[in-house]
Amino acid sequence: MANRSSENEKELDVKLEWVPVQGPDGKPYLYRDDHKRLRKAWSKPAVYRWLLSGQKRTLVGESGNLYERLQAYVGSGHGRHVEIREVFDEELKSGRSVELEVLKFKRFTINGSCSMRIAFIPSSSAASWKTSAVSFFSKTVISC
Repeated sequence: MANRSSENEKELDVKLEWVPVQGPDGKPYLYRDDHKRLRKAWSKPAVYRWLLSGQKRTLVGESGNLYERLQAYVGSGHGRHVEIREVFDEELKSGRSVELEVLKFKRFTINGSCSMRIAFIPSSSAASWKTSAVSFFSKTVISC
């Protein structure tokens, strides 16, 4: 493999931070809270994660409308959502919490010419998230 010159190498510094999803009252949203209070503030795209306080597992996802995704988690009859609810409900029965956070990052450019957006691609192990340690998303693609 040929050495690349330093003029072809560029640095990318992106600051990422997970922050709690909050309603208009400033209170963090926890699974099974009234999600309707989030409609106005969270009917927008987001990269999100559910934190299961009693386990070292995290469910990570992305949605074009976080509020609609919340509705699916709490009320959908889709098999995957039902399985996820069962795990979340078990956490609550054990006296633990399930918290929702979103990824906060500023829009960024590379070489001043291309606005970038991060997209997360589901890994092949996404279906077995119940038994795996964490990852729903294993590959990150940056596209313009």
